[in-house]
Amino acid sequence: MTVSDPDPDRAEAILTAVDDALVAFGGESDVFESIEFLSRTPSKLVIYNDRTRNAVWLGLFLGALTGLFIVLIGATLDDAVYVPEEAERRYGLPAAGVLTKDGSFYGETKTDYDYITGGKELPRIGTGETEAGPAYFDALRESDGVLAEVPCGVKNGTATEHLLSELSKQNVCVKGLLLTGADAKFLDRYYRRDRQTGRGTKEIGRYLSGKQDALMEKSKGPSEDGSDAPGGKKDKSEGPEA
Repeated sequence: MTVSDPDPDRAEAILTAVDDALVAFGGESDVFESIEFLSRTPSKLVIYNDRTRNAVWLGLFLGALTGLFIVLIGATLDDAVYVPEEAERRYGLPAAGVLTKDGSFYGETKTDYDYITGGKELPRIGTGETEAGPAYFDALRESDGVLAEVPCGVKNGTATEHLLSELSKQNVCVKGLLLTGADAKFLDRYYRRDRQTGRGTKEIGRYLSGKQDALMEKSKGPSEDGSDAPGGKKDKSEGPEA
């Protein structure tokens, strides 16, 4: 017989009463000849180990590990292009320009666009446009070249590869890649570029340093020996001739 109670004295009293009742019941009952009391274990404190905190930390760790695994899998399967250098490495063609979401060229890419296209307005071919008939490809072959449009941040890398493959099979000259829908703020952060001056952070530092040196030189007046004055010469002391 085991008795559990928050109060050890009350647990002891209950156990004693139960033992005495069983012994008395054994002497009065016709079913038993007798019930004999053998021994009694002193009451002791039962300690329950609360592992709630450990379970919470384990759950947080497993959740973070699972989230990191999902992010890594997503990054591995992400075939989107975000910057022109990545597009050049992947497809082996020069990035002729980068169009932002408002349709304007980003930074100096307008200069690259004019150079690669020779100042001409070349046809722009996007994914899904190669399903046209032979007359369509004949017109592309007769042009001075085409630009393959690559949407920024869109997971269609395999579709772009299919587009370039079809253009190559049809002997269409692809002058370069035209990235569209780029996020100007993301590119500014990626290139560490100041939006107002169009310079990177290192270029801005050199620019400001040069301006500061120029202002310091300008703030200095003519030197005391007159060497800085127009036509001024520095006096020289000569010793007696031998």
